[in-house]
Amino acid sequence: MSVSVNAVAQKKVDKKEKRETTKEKKERKITLSGRVLNSFTKAGIEAKVTLMKDDSTFVDTTRCWYSYSGNDAKYWIDIPAKPAKYIIKAEHPEYYTSYINYEINHIARNTIFEAPWILMKRKNPTKDLDQMLDQVEIVASKVKFLHKGDTLVFNADAFNVPEGSMLDDLIKQLPGVELKKGGEIYVNGRKVDELLLNGDKFINGNTQLMLENLPYYVVKDIQVYDRMNERDRWEGKQTDKKEYVMDVKMKKEFLGGYMGNIDVGAGTSERWLGRFFTMRHSDHSQLAIFGNINNVNVGSRPGENAEWDPNSNNQSEQTTKNIGVWWYAHDKNKTFDENLDIDIQWRKNDMQMRLASEDFASAGNIFTRSQSANINDIFSINFNNNFRSEKLFGNKNLFLSSYLSFGYNKGESNSLSRNATLNSDPSEYGLDIPQLLDSIFSTIKGMELYDKTTNRSMNSSFNNTQSFSINGNIDFNWKLPWGDVVGIGVFGATDKQIKGDSFSRNKTEFLQNSSVDFRNEYQPSPTKNYNFGANFSYNINFLSGWRLSPSFNFSQNYSDNANEYYRLDRLGKSWGADSEYELGRLPSTRDSLLLALDLANSDWRDEMHRQYQSGINISKSFENDSSYTHLYLRLNAKINQEWMKLKYTRSDITDEIDDNNIDIINKKYERTNVSPSAGLGFQRSWHRNNNGGYIYADYNFNTTQPGFNSLYDLSKTTNPLVINYANPNLKNGVSHFINAYYNKWGKFSYGLGGNIQFSQNNIGMRTLYNPKTGFSAYKPGNINGNWNGGIEANISVQLDSAEHWNFDISPSFRYNHNVDFDRQDIDKDFITDEDFNDYDIPLSKVNTITSGGRINCEYNYDELRLSVNGNLDWNKSTSTRTNFQTINAFEFNYGFSGKYTIKKWALTASSSITMFSKRGYQDSEMNTDHLIWNMSLSKSFLKGKPLMLKVEGVDLLHQLSNTSMIVNAQGRTEVWYNSIPHYIMLHAVYKFNINPKK
Repeated sequence: MSVSVNAVAQKKVDKKEKRETTKEKKERKITLSGRVLNSFTKAGIEAKVTLMKDDSTFVDTTRCWYSYSGNDAKYWIDIPAKPAKYIIKAEHPEYYTSYINYEINHIARNTIFEAPWILMKRKNPTKDLDQMLDQVEIVASKVKFLHKGDTLVFNADAFNVPEGSMLDDLIKQLPGVELKKGGEIYVNGRKVDELLLNGDKFINGNTQLMLENLPYYVVKDIQVYDRMNERDRWEGKQTDKKEYVMDVKMKKEFLGGYMGNIDVGAGTSERWLGRFFTMRHSDHSQLAIFGNINNVNVGSRPGENAEWDPNSNNQSEQTTKNIGVWWYAHDKNKTFDENLDIDIQWRKNDMQMRLASEDFASAGNIFTRSQSANINDIFSINFNNNFRSEKLFGNKNLFLSSYLSFGYNKGESNSLSRNATLNSDPSEYGLDIPQLLDSIFSTIKGMELYDKTTNRSMNSSFNNTQSFSINGNIDFNWKLPWGDVVGIGVFGATDKQIKGDSFSRNKTEFLQNSSVDFRNEYQPSPTKNYNFGANFSYNINFLSGWRLSPSFNFSQNYSDNANEYYRLDRLGKSWGADSEYELGRLPSTRDSLLLALDLANSDWRDEMHRQYQSGINISKSFENDSSYTHLYLRLNAKINQEWMKLKYTRSDITDEIDDNNIDIINKKYERTNVSPSAGLGFQRSWHRNNNGGYIYADYNFNTTQPGFNSLYDLSKTTNPLVINYANPNLKNGVSHFINAYYNKWGKFSYGLGGNIQFSQNNIGMRTLYNPKTGFSAYKPGNINGNWNGGIEANISVQLDSAEHWNFDISPSFRYNHNVDFDRQDIDKDFITDEDFNDYDIPLSKVNTITSGGRINCEYNYDELRLSVNGNLDWNKSTSTRTNFQTINAFEFNYGFSGKYTIKKWALTASSSITMFSKRGYQDSEMNTDHLIWNMSLSKSFLKGKPLMLKVEGVDLLHQLSNTSMIVNAQGRTEVWYNSIPHYIMLHAVYKFNINPKK
């Protein structure tokens, strides 16, 4: 009997323990996180962290790990989801033990709590001073890169960079890193989203300015990592893809001091330049002042790898003068920051252009030849200010960001042009474009060239404009005690064109019917526009990880445009083709000017557009900070209600109202539709010893609406060769995007990425064309069947253990299936909207393959840098339509570049020589070879080598081409631009550093 009683008692105990165990398993957990930093340098410390209750009872222990900045150490501890008071202790052998108290009052749906920073004092403070003076020797082993947590760190002192070099020369030497034109940076094939300086933005993201003006020797290391955007970091949840950033860390002795450079140069072919840059950067602020004046509009420099592509040589001759100021500041904990950017610029652009084009069409290709000269003078002032606070009014649950900008522009332009349209290829005459146009404009009826020319026209124009704009926004977010987030934003903008006078004289001759159209035009176009709006969102964070975000947005836009169109040629012979008045002259009285008003093509428009948008976004994220994994699912459905009130006045429409009693002057348009979108993404990065990797994939689905201007017909006849009609039956466009990318880095690094896009209801232009006159009418329509996709790989290998040899190759392949409307010929002088109903315009389908790649082998040893490189681009376009000629063209280049410094003499020589070739073009003149040779020689002087003299030779063999070819599914275009000629320039560069007193 006793045995039975004991058994029953034991069963009760087992059940009780099971219930307690089950309860314990089901007990909700939340995360407590925080940072442990050096109290002096604010660098992260890999400290041991112990969590205790307020009575010093032990709860858990962990250690800090380096997180997204490479200089920041963070810890995470899972704790019961209930209010409690804690003591957090941080320990490290080299620091005094530190404690902080932290209380959690309200849990609700919060899943993570951020504890205050723990600042630890070093037991031997001189070590911090050594760190500030950069006396801790970390480069003895000459390790070029390593990993700190999820951060890839390049040791700047392990690279041999010539005296006088800037940041761009250092970045070009980093293994697996490619610096492209315009300041784009790729690390193992993955594009860097932003270049930072000590974790901060630099001059509103002006990457090029930083690359060209920050001296290499002030850089301690360069860190590459993923980081959450500012709002996600404040909320403590990743709701969007992380930014991929490159962070340049300066040596401590240069913080708080001044640095800068002055560069003046003069050369042959009347080339000259002058520029200065000065900057002060401290732990909490940046100040930069810079200026530039030059007529050398080429950014590449001798010694660079294949960067002198003739096709991308800057077009026109441009003179630039500008001065700018940038100021940025934040508090020591970066809970707020403020930045100000002011830029004043003068630009004069002298552009001469010659164009030869061929438009493909089943009914017969159209050939165009044109020549133009244009001079623009522009003056502009731009002011931008950004403010952000993550702890508004001292409350860490309030986040505010704001933006304010002001712009002023004043400009003048003068242009002359002449062009001709032909019904057959004029290449058989063997004339260049100016010679051919001379012949066309001198030919008379009965001559062979006359019969092949559809029309010819000459135009001269003068424009002057003056405008200003103001816009700004404020976004406010409030993190509620129970874990939800409320977002409220307001925005507004206004712009006004004070002056917009346009004068032109255009003479068009239709050779096939012997008619002439001459127009002496004047168009004043003052405009006023404003817009404002507000948005509201409520983000509900569920314990399961799901996030529900209902939102509402309102916007209102208003525009007031007076588009008066005057035909001065109607005032009499003195204003005709042989006018005795210079361009830009107006009649002496307002009454005389009104006699030239073309009411049929003048309009006065007041437009009010309102949009109400309500939607709901559903998303779920899965994160694992220890393995840096992020998975999200996003579903979004928006209901758009649009309302537009249009007050439109035009003479021909007014007559229609009188005749048909149709209210067109004042009309309201309304439409309501649903715009769904979706997204699914996965992101993960990992590291192991000195190797790591990254993988990313996502899918996005979006819908777009056609604009009102495409839906409602307000056509004009101001252009004698073109008229545009609207289509009220256009459907919403739908797009699907799939992207994927994977890379692995180490001594053998590689990356592979691909993407594909499908589109439905694209908007294409249906075209009716009169081949006798060259008159075209266009009307938009929906097209299906467009898609494109491609893959790209990147491989980077360090060929030897000493890391002197580096090899990079980047092959790529893309396929594009393009569908658009073909052209329909029609024998009618003026084509109306109703004419489109009589033709079922066929579709044109063109398939294009684009393939190629880049290869580079580089050798670095001490002060010597050698590189052999090559590029290949292959384009093949095919189509089954009539008159389409298959395009099968190759463009490739190969060359050598080198740089060597004799340290003893402080002398650096750089040179690059590259052959640029084209093959496979139908026009033999496009199958060219250009050998481009550039060279520079520089020497530094004075103590510390602050002064440098440099001789730079550009295009020493006089081979730079200023002709480019553009080929696509609709046609081919060859364009010639004037550009700066070859030249030799002498530079004097002075660099200075004023370090702070210690």
